[in-house]
Amino acid sequence: MNTEKIGKILIIDPDTDTQKELLSLFSSEGCRVEISEG
Repeated sequence: MNTEKIGKILIIDPDTDTQKELLSLFSSEGCRVEISEG
């Protein structure tokens, strides 16, 4: 059974502090971060 957590982040403005905080949060929780630009 795969219990790996996957975080999906939709980037609207990749330079915002919010996006960086989300990336840091997901990474610190041990989640694999999948980034979608659009």
